[in-house]
Amino acid sequence: MTKRELADAISNAMHMPDRATLAAFALDPVTAFASNPFARTSAAAVKHTWTVQAFEFPVRDIQAAGLSSLLQAVSALPGTERLMQEILRAGPHTLNAFYHGERREIVGAVLYGRPHVPLPVFTSSAPTRPKRAQRASAAQLDLFAVEA
Repeated sequence: MTKRELADAISNAMHMPDRATLAAFALDPVTAFASNPFARTSAAAVKHTWTVQAFEFPVRDIQAAGLSSLLQAVSALPGTERLMQEILRAGPHTLNAFYHGERREIVGAVLYGRPHVPLPVFTSSAPTRPKRAQRASAAQLDLFAVEA
């Protein structure tokens, strides 16, 4: 699977609220595939590994995106369900993505960093509508005004 194919598969995974951030990381030019000794795995192994990480990450002050949706997705699968894993890295950040091999359908993905390192922020490359200039009427109530 190429970086583009992985990013597209992540973008199409509507059950993942963080899919835009995860896909943007996968497409970032500095992100590269990493060594992957366990490319073939099972839903049970993924669930076990990432359930432990869900407890360890907050203790070690490691930020993560996608972890809760990954755990929810693998919990719904039979433990023997075969999955494929892709690992991408850029600097202190790593993305682990899990998918059904033949269908290349993303089950879940997690982006995380090292302790005390915030997750990268990506700006949307989607075109946005130009905003209309809105003028507030003189009679409009300012909810945040502070009276002295």
